[in-house]
Amino acid sequence: GLSLRRLARFAPREPRSAVEIETSLLLPHDEVAPITIRNLSRRGFMGETQACPKPDTWLGVSLPGGGIMRALVRWSEAGEVGCQFRAPLDVERIRQTLGKTGQSPDLFGAARCQRSIHAMRTENEIHAELRERTWAALRNLREH
Repeated sequence: GLSLRRLARFAPREPRSAVEIETSLLLPHDEVAPITIRNLSRRGFMGETQACPKPDTWLGVSLPGGGIMRALVRWSEAGEVGCQFRAPLDVERIRQTLGKTGQSPDLFGAARCQRSIHAMRTENEIHAELRERTWAALRNLREH
């Protein structure tokens, strides 16, 4: 007979938390682009950016309390990008850091929150700091 029960084609996704984190992406060729992260989980994020990174491109994303995380672009279209982190993210540490920088301590339960402290600095300062921190992290990885 006909059965409505069948195995799922995809594994269930981890829960996503609605956020508004304004930060930067480090793209190939030392390019930096602003991004607003709209949802976040241990394994990845979705954000809005004018950059159009292609799927299967590795990039860096600066997260308050998380440093620069390496992520793989899974999809990109119409000003939005979805990425998967190379290593799982400590979401609780991000939550605590955002609470200390003036953002809502209940960031993960709120649809909107204040800008992060990163957004208070000029764009050039943010990009210079991100570039420097990324290159330092890469040098550190090569040495170990």
